Amino acid sequence: GRTNGVAAGGDVVITTNRDRGAVTLHRAATGARIATLPTGNLPWGVSADDERAYVANFGSGSVSIVDLVRGEIVRTVPVGMQPVTTLAHSGRVYVLHLNGAVFVLDADGNRQLQAVAPLSGARALALDPLRNRLYVAGEPARVSVLDAASLQEITRFALPGPAYAAAVNGQTGRLFAVDPQQNRLYVVEPEGGAVAQLALPVQDAVEGGQGLAVLDGQL
Repeated sequence: GRTNGVAAGGDVVITTNRDRGAVTLHRAATGARIATLPTGNLPWGVSADDERAYVANFGSGSVSIVDLVRGEIVRTVPVGMQPVTTLAHSGRVYVLHLNGAVFVLDADGNRQLQAVAPLSGARALALDPLRNRLYVAGEPARVSVLDAASLQEITRFALPGPAYAAAVNGQTGRLFAVDPQQNRLYVVEPEGGAVAQLALPVQDAVEGGQGLAVLDGQL
């Protein structure tokens, strides 16, 4: 089946399989499979924080919480229609929906806050913890910048095309976004929103352009 999301938590790599309705845990050092666990329908994006992973089940309107130590699903939380991805950081879990709705859950899946970003066709979340900013990107060629605590929109800026994946370099604050329709990587300055472009190999706008990560200053 097709892998749609990937995340790492400690020494475990988590992948979602949207066709099988499952999440698989792998040992990071060897790639060995630890467990394959049933989730809701069409598991899409996934993130991990503090020995737990959070899987957005697009077809079921829920988030599955995975205990990475015990290798089991501990809770499935209803979050409303069409969640596309999650972003877990420091005990908070941001859940993005296709219609731009953003929920905040605590680590146990209890809802804390809800807002709607002015961005339909939303696909990607990225967090700048230094500036306390949450970036929401998607089919519209723009990024909505939210206050990560209140979810109030701070500003927005235009992109040359849509963005299906996003990540922030914590050292520089730059936002990176993948446009799979035009096979471009956009590099956005945190102050002012100036955009540079880099060419990418063919991404495939139907199936590709959905994975991006920054670690130790490398993309």
